[in-house]
Amino acid sequence: MQAVQIYGPFCTGTNLIVKILKENVKNVKLIALQGSTYLWKHTIDIESLKDTVIKNPKCIFICMYKPPYHWIESIKKSSYDIHLNKKNLMGSCSMKGIEYKNLIEMYNIYYLNYKNLIENYKNVICMNYYELLDIDNIRKYINNKLKPFDLNLKKDDNIKEILNKPSKNHGNSVKNFSQALNKKKILDEKLKESDIKHLLDKEVDKSIHEFFNSR
Repeated sequence: MQAVQIYGPFCTGTNLIVKILKENVKNVKLIALQGSTYLWKHTIDIESLKDTVIKNPKCIFICMYKPPYHWIESIKKSSYDIHLNKKNLMGSCSMKGIEYKNLIEMYNIYYLNYKNLIENYKNVICMNYYELLDIDNIRKYINNKLKPFDLNLKKDDNIKEILNKPSKNHGNSVKNFSQALNKKKILDEKLKESDIKHLLDKEVDKSIHEFFNSR
């Protein structure tokens, strides 16, 4: 494999995985600074995603996964190119001129597209954002993901250093992995007492959770 292309919605750890791989994998010569090696990494259109995979068989495509509850909270904080009413997160939204019923419809489209690619192309894999924050097991996690492509992290990697800094300098990023995990813990507790989890559970395609948490 000669290159890496990242796929992922906004706020799913795309910058973090780019930094880790760019600085710590020996034999991958081509990975763009922001992960958009061949295509804008936040592209949602399935035909564009598929076409890029087919045309680049020597590229590893990594789809970044984040659970819906946590993704919506991140988008509420920094929505980038997604236009929405932050006072009504279940209302309509748009991106690049395309309208969506709500953020969950957009989420479903993104991840059903990625699921389709992973099931049909051997050079497409997924990585879970929160697995990258597990400082004790991240090295094993990434090496297991890269093993089918005969790639691995350098022994003298700087992953801990990367995790202890912001992964980007825009979008109100968390300062380090510890802060990100603390925010997740607070949100998980908040969700136990909130009606939004029940609403999201009804609207999020069930196959997404099952598929991405089994990998």
